[in-house]
Amino acid sequence: MPTTTMVDGDARYIRVEAAALSGSPVLDPPYNYTIGAIARIEGSELSGIALWDPSKEHWTGIDWDLIRSQSLDIHDVVYSNGSFYFLNSYENMERIGAHPNREGVPPRLEIYVEKDWEIYDEEHPENLTVQRYLVNLGGMEEDNPFLMVLKYQDEPTQPTSSVRVFRLSEVDEPDGPEYPEDVEPRLHWHELDPSSKSDHEFFLQAKLIFIGRGCSRIFNASDFEDLDDKFRTGVSIFFYDDRGVEDQECFLRGDMGRFTLPEAQVEPWPPVGSQAIGPRSRKFPPTWWIH
Repeated sequence: MPTTTMVDGDARYIRVEAAALSGSPVLDPPYNYTIGAIARIEGSELSGIALWDPSKEHWTGIDWDLIRSQSLDIHDVVYSNGSFYFLNSYENMERIGAHPNREGVPPRLEIYVEKDWEIYDEEHPENLTVQRYLVNLGGMEEDNPFLMVLKYQDEPTQPTSSVRVFRLSEVDEPDGPEYPEDVEPRLHWHELDPSSKSDHEFFLQAKLIFIGRGCSRIFNASDFEDLDDKFRTGVSIFFYDDRGVEDQECFLRGDMGRFTLPEAQVEPWPPVGSQAIGPRSRKFPPTWWIH
């Protein structure tokens, strides 16, 4: 992949922080896949959106100026059904087609979910470090197939203190007109509540959720025969330490854990008995659980 993007006619270096692919570079024919990435442009404190396919010499930066002017950070990216979806620091979700325009005209973002401040939870914690993740539900749910997981730390150097899980749902507008067939209903983030009737179906099957930027996965516990009984009820959310690496050789691992619903508890994970997990490792990459 290239390491540059064009800004005002000049090539600028970018660092890719997380990415999703529209297809397999090995199995798909040449030029038939695209990479959607969270990238940080040289000299910028904010991360932005970039696309690339093998026919391009540079990354295609998307709305760099808009991101800078609004002080937006991009937190996560997933690919689903022909589009990339990006979650930003406002907790808005934006969508863009997977294939850049071949004539060189950059594609434009469209808002898929915009935070509704009037109905959003007033108890949303302030002054905490927040990491935001998108989870593609895939075949588990055809309508609004995404979760948003928020992971909180009291301080950037402290381990995770709490986790909240949201799902997409249609905004209830009883006094408004019905949506025409060709218009998508307005969506908002609704926090999962194990005691709510509307969320009862989600909690019927125990779930395992692994979160990571660009690589979150969800599974039904019933798909695994040898699973420990402790995972047979509720929802388990596993997270690794994604605060970055301390140097070029060591992976941080001081903030790895499991969060459970409905208990709403955080515990260290994986369990190591009486042996403490060291703060860093040369042989322990963050994606250890994927393998």
